Amino acid sequence: MKASTVLTELSIVFDQLEGTKELSQDQKSMVLLVSLPWDLPGVTSENRRWLREKILLHAVLGRSTKQVKQIKRGLKDTGVLELFSCAYLIPKGL
Repeated sequence: MKASTVLTELSIVFDQLEGTKELSQDQKSMVLLVSLPWDLPGVTSENRRWLREKILLHAVLGRSTKQVKQIKRGLKDTGVLELFSCAYLIPKGL
């Protein structure tokens, strides 16, 4: 699935969960499609706000974690990470 499609779905789900209006069955299905990959429950009237916060947390942290891993992998592949590691381990006085 394209990143833009996922972001669009997340945006729609955030908007749906923000309100207090009863969700249709299609809307509940869309929320479920977004929440299941993160082992989150389906939406109910009691967990609506909590679920919105958890989905947002997973979306932001997951995206940030992937970016950090990519940067770290790139630094490791180019050998730059080893240079940084050595520079910090050896005191300047030696």
